[in-house]
Amino acid sequence: MTPWLPWPPPPAPTEASVLGTATALAAVVAVVVPAVWPATSVQSRTLEVLAGTSASGPRFSGRLADVVAAYGPQLTSYLTSTCAF
Repeated sequence: MTPWLPWPPPPAPTEASVLGTATALAAVVAVVVPAVWPATSVQSRTLEVLAGTSASGPRFSGRLADVVAAYGPQLTSYLTSTCAF
């Protein structure tokens, strides 16, 4: 025998309602977390190896800065040979 309820039980969740709830939760997290998370400044730098070239303006940070610093002379020679062409 089932217990008597003063109201009918809620319907089982459907795939659409689960997907909608997950999407709404993801949207709330995407908006709230950046607003609450403390801002961290990324140390970026302009690379001396690119000074005097058309690529001297951008600032690089992290692993990309290491790669550009390592291969910068080759990039510089490529840029100067292209400009000379």
